[in-house]
Amino acid sequence: MLTWISVLVFCLAFLLLYTVLKMLFSNLFVIQKRLDRVMDATVVAPEEKSFYQAFLARREEKQRLKRLSSKGVQQPNRTQKQLEESGLIRQYSAVQWSLLKNMMSFIVGAGSFFVTVIAHKEPSVIFLMVVSGLIAVQILFRFFMISSISKRKQAILRSLPYTLDLVTVSVEAGLSFDGAIAKVLDNTDNVLTFEFSRALKEMRMGIERKKALRALSDRCNVKELTTVINALIQADELGVSIGKVLRIQAEQVREFRKQAAREKSMKAPVKMLFPLIFFIFPTVFVVV
Repeated sequence: MLTWISVLVFCLAFLLLYTVLKMLFSNLFVIQKRLDRVMDATVVAPEEKSFYQAFLARREEKQRLKRLSSKGVQQPNRTQKQLEESGLIRQYSAVQWSLLKNMMSFIVGAGSFFVTVIAHKEPSVIFLMVVSGLIAVQILFRFFMISSISKRKQAILRSLPYTLDLVTVSVEAGLSFDGAIAKVLDNTDNVLTFEFSRALKEMRMGIERKKALRALSDRCNVKELTTVINALIQADELGVSIGKVLRIQAEQVREFRKQAAREKSMKAPVKMLFPLIFFIFPTVFVVV
């Protein structure tokens, strides 16, 4: 009897969580679509917000005002920054990501509890399984975040020299910097061009070019791209030709990639030493 009651309670809890998640994530891209329409200078049709979205907006506004009144500046959100660096901000906001992680932890913890109860395990085993499930979910989410950040940084670094070459050619052909970026966006599609498109939309909305470029650098958090952005900002402030600066920066980025390749090639013999000692040499000795 206890087994059937546990199964029934687990099913009800799962259905409740599924309903809550569906309600929360059904309007995931509404804000992004509306922002895109505003950036494209089109007329935005009025959209009704759900009760939960209005509640979250009010709560975030109160927290922002509280931080501004207490410290004078708004503290950066670590989850928001990680989502920006990993590119997951296109699918999840910071609140939605935290909610998803907590919900998955609850589901795994509840599932581990009911499975161990059905299997008639001891209380210590039940507690250990529940804690292990919660820790495993947190580790998996963190690993997924770090892996996404690493892959995105590598993709940006791979596409950076080619994108800089295209921008350089467009600027030297007579286009402005904004026009060169728009021209490159029409011909290429990768992670870096997506970030440039965001920066271009911000500049078209009236944000200063220096602030838009620094925001791009903060979102990507790639050392080579930060160097290029700082050089562009300095050239814009001093009135130096942007085409020459872009060409020099493209050559430096390629040199950085060559140096990184040389560094990895120098590390290869050291990394091969342990497999040779523990796996290959014993097999050779056995054959001999």
